[in-house]
Amino acid sequence: MKLGYLVLVDQPAPAFTLSSRIPRKHHGIWGPLPLTKFLKQAVGELNQHFRLRDCPRETPIHFQKMGSRSSVLLSTSCLRAELKTCLAPCIAGCSQQTYTRQLNAARKFLNGDTALAIQQIDSGMRVAVQARKFERAAVLRDRRQALERISLHLRRFHDWTSQAHFVYPFSSLLDGSNWWLVVVRGIVVDQWNLSPTNSFAEIFSERLKRLEEWSAGTEQQSSLTGPDEFESSRLLCQWFRHFPEEKERQCSLAKARRICQSKLRRKH
Repeated sequence: MKLGYLVLVDQPAPAFTLSSRIPRKHHGIWGPLPLTKFLKQAVGELNQHFRLRDCPRETPIHFQKMGSRSSVLLSTSCLRAELKTCLAPCIAGCSQQTYTRQLNAARKFLNGDTALAIQQIDSGMRVAVQARKFERAAVLRDRRQALERISLHLRRFHDWTSQAHFVYPFSSLLDGSNWWLVVVRGIVVDQWNLSPTNSFAEIFSERLKRLEEWSAGTEQQSSLTGPDEFESSRLLCQWFRHFPEEKERQCSLAKARRICQSKLRRKH
C-alpha cells in the first residue's frame, strides 16, 4: 500500500492535505498514512470539523483586522462560508488569531489528544437527534468515524515518540569503540564516544548536565517540528520494530544519568 503524509500546507491560512511526499515548505507533517480515498475523505472532514479552508491555494486571504467593529464581509460564492462551516479567512470572516487557535486545536488532535474533538462531535450528534435532524446526525457520525480513522493510523507512531526517551549503547564494528546514542522524542539528539580520555571528568560532567536538560524537556515538546526530525524518528522507529531484541539494550535517561554520576564519583 502506498503511504503518504498529512501536511499542513505553507499558506497564509493553512489547511490540511494528504500528500505522497513531504514538501520543502510546510507548517507541520503527520504520518505516514495510507493514501486511500477513505483517508482523503477523512482529511476533508478534519478541515470541516476545525472550520479550516479547503479552497484553492491561489485564493487571496483577507484576515479580519483586530479591533475592527465592521461586520460586513466581502462577497463570496463559497457554500462553506454561507453555511458557516469555514472561518472564511478569504472574506475577512475571522482574524488571524482566531484561525490560528483552530489550527492549534487541530494540531493537538493530530498529536494524540483527541478527547475534546470527539466530545464535540458526540454532543452535536445528541443535539441533532433530539431535534430530529437525523441527516445532520448521520453527517456527524461519519465525521467521527473519519477522525477516528486518522487517529488510529497515527496513534502507533505517536505512542512510540511520546515514550522514546532513552540511551542506546552500542559498539562500533570498525574499531570496537563504545558509543551512546541519546534519543529524545524518537530523535537522535547526540552521540557520545565513551573511549577513555584525559578529560574524563569534564566530559561526563557535561554529559550529565545535558541528560538533565533533556529529561526536563521531554514533557515540554511532544511533537516533531520539521521534516528532518520526522524522517529521523520514523526510520529509528522502524529499525527497532525490525530488531525488537535491541530494545533490551536501551536504558532510560534517568538510568544514564545515574551511570554518569557513578562514573564521576569513582573518578573523584
